[in-house]
Amino acid sequence: MYSPVSFASSSVIPASAGRKRSLEALQTAFYAKYGVTDGVLETFGNVQLHCSILCCGWPGWAVAAKLRGWVIDLIIVKDSDWVDCIRLWFPDSSVVLFEDCVKWTSIGVSSTVWFSDADPPRKLSLWDTDSKLIITRRRARCAPSHTWSMTTRTISHVSCGGVTDGRWTFFVYTRIPSPHLLPAKSVGGRDLSTVFDTKLQGIPCPPPEVLHATQPAVVEVRPNTYHGNGILPWDARLGFVVAPCIFSPTNWVRRRVHGSEMLKILDMPDSICEILTSNQVGTICQDLNLVPTKVLCSLIDTVPNFEELQNETELCSKRRRESAVFEEKLPVEGEDISSALRSPNADDDGRTLEDLVKEAEISGVGDRNTKATKSDDAEVP
Repeated sequence: MYSPVSFASSSVIPASAGRKRSLEALQTAFYAKYGVTDGVLETFGNVQLHCSILCCGWPGWAVAAKLRGWVIDLIIVKDSDWVDCIRLWFPDSSVVLFEDCVKWTSIGVSSTVWFSDADPPRKLSLWDTDSKLIITRRRARCAPSHTWSMTTRTISHVSCGGVTDGRWTFFVYTRIPSPHLLPAKSVGGRDLSTVFDTKLQGIPCPPPEVLHATQPAVVEVRPNTYHGNGILPWDARLGFVVAPCIFSPTNWVRRRVHGSEMLKILDMPDSICEILTSNQVGTICQDLNLVPTKVLCSLIDTVPNFEELQNETELCSKRRRESAVFEEKLPVEGEDISSALRSPNADDDGRTLEDLVKEAEISGVGDRNTKATKSDDAEVP
């Protein structure tokens, strides 16, 4: 996956520089795009898609779309507590409250995709815009069935590199006849040991049993206490865990998940974690309606590039038209082949290519020696 960092030359390189280089190696690792270290994510496709977002509270859709390199035209917020933060984090997007969204909806008319945490209200008239895809977390009641088709997509946190057993179902509305979502890509599983801070202390406890499972799973050591080498249950993620600790005599402690660790479990980018206040961290950790960033990124990765598909469709249509014109010029089965070999003046005199060849032989036009002898009046042998 990545080249291990060697500390053999630590006597030459300062300790701070060595730690910096090891961090840079982790940040550029293949799995870093899923946020193991600082949430470095790759952008797919050469064309930036435009989207608009209706969020209820935490702007998870906006964070995921920004990480994927999308252009966010409009963000409609139903929770006024996050408006100032969203405006600070997304200065290039128009951020408005839900109460004032009607007069700002024209900004999102040109958006190719809409993401929504709730059922899009009728007053937004999203179904009448030029959007080709609307993805919601709630089933839409006003979607016209004659112009939009609905499918569901369920994504688990483990399948996209998460450390919880959470699963989420999204409702995908596609304008007919636009293409549907692409197949989702599965990522190797991880466990809680990748997010734990071994310096956090707790109640010393005996080491837990070694797990030999091939896939990460929830392992309950005791009631409301979970194995640190497994994954965390989403509905009980505020419980206790048995985690490694370098200050414990047994190297293991029983404690609750720290706020900084919970942000990693929720796949929050480091750039956002560094500016969150303690009250905001507590609000995020207790929000059971929040969807981890990796789940949203995994879903966004399945959105087809409509602009590239449109260009390919136009190219295929052009090729089909050229092929049809070529086929019209070919002779029909059973038709005399001589009719397809007419001269450019065949419509005028009706002569075929064979007639021209015979005339050339008779007149001597096609004989090069004859041409030469005629030009100098030499005697023909």
